[in-house]
Amino acid sequence: MVKNEYRFPFFVVFTLQLLIFVNASSNVPTDWYYGRTRDFVNARSLGLAGISTLISSPSGMFINPALLGLIKKPSFELSANLTWTSEKRTKQLFDQFENTIGEISVADNMFTTVKPSPFAIAYPFPTFGGSRVVIGIGYTSIIDYYYYFYKELRDDYYQKIGDYEFKTIGQMQSINFGTGVNLSELLNVGAGLYYSWGNHKSTQKMDSFKIKTLNFNFGTVTNFNERLKIGFDFQNRWQMQWDTVSSPITIYYWNNSFGLGVSYNFPGEIPTIALTEFRYIFWQKQNRFESGSNCLNLRVGIEHTMLNEVRLRYGFGVIPSIIKLMPPTVLISMGIGFDVEPLRFDIGGNIQRRTLNKENFYWSIDEEKIYQTFGDIAISVSTSF
Repeated sequence: MVKNEYRFPFFVVFTLQLLIFVNASSNVPTDWYYGRTRDFVNARSLGLAGISTLISSPSGMFINPALLGLIKKPSFELSANLTWTSEKRTKQLFDQFENTIGEISVADNMFTTVKPSPFAIAYPFPTFGGSRVVIGIGYTSIIDYYYYFYKELRDDYYQKIGDYEFKTIGQMQSINFGTGVNLSELLNVGAGLYYSWGNHKSTQKMDSFKIKTLNFNFGTVTNFNERLKIGFDFQNRWQMQWDTVSSPITIYYWNNSFGLGVSYNFPGEIPTIALTEFRYIFWQKQNRFESGSNCLNLRVGIEHTMLNEVRLRYGFGVIPSIIKLMPPTVLISMGIGFDVEPLRFDIGGNIQRRTLNKENFYWSIDEEKIYQTFGDIAISVSTSF
């Protein structure tokens, strides 16, 4: 029971907290509301800025199943990655004459997730004429819905009157089946089918939903000579049956993507491979997802093989958002690879940074500038037998 003389202040504070809660109830960047897509297949790919359509390994089937055709022995690969995000939100600070004198931080958060994936196995079968068919199966996490926000609530005198916490969890996972065919030394082709499922849960039940989908991909890898290699892939994905918890309706949306990659091997005392990849994402507009737009990603990577057989990698990328009005991010990556027979180890990481404002969030927020720094760290272990 609240005494009479405290009822009005108590009501004011409670109302203030409620208003802030409603205003911040789903304050997620618009593109991350739909999930953060994993855009690399293993640690080597991650160290090369996410280039995937030419990275030969069992996990390559997740992007370009034609890469299976390059595998000559039974192989498997296991990876794990840590995704991290640092987010700082600020407001403008004014003096008594209403002149801007700087920014003040009102929320500063750091959150991480760990996912033991992907895992892939490839097994080749020799066929007539010296060609071979390679069958692959794998599991991977493809979309991460994890997001965390915490903020202390303060009055005009900067006295703490409460706090607010918002959290979403969930991921979209996939089981892939792929086939790659080595037609000749010059050409490999492949196709894959994958079933995906997942869920998204938040502290606001209306934002929770379940997803399931069946998609396919195909691709080619062409060796013009022992130095030049070109890869192409097509992804049909994210056609989702979206069942919300608060309202059991079904919504569909999807996007297709085309990837074109080129690699060139420079011989010498320190052999070097230069790679680049262009990926065009075509957004199919439908229902509530009218905010999507087509975009073109560009990635460049370099891999040096040192005298001790250690492989050093680094890369750069420009990654636009598939959501309109969202700023692009610049990606910088580094990685290393080495062998401890019979195993091959690869470690990679990248970092991205962008500055957002209140218009870049799915619902209205109080903060004026949001600085996000995020990235991934991955380790992969593979072998052939």
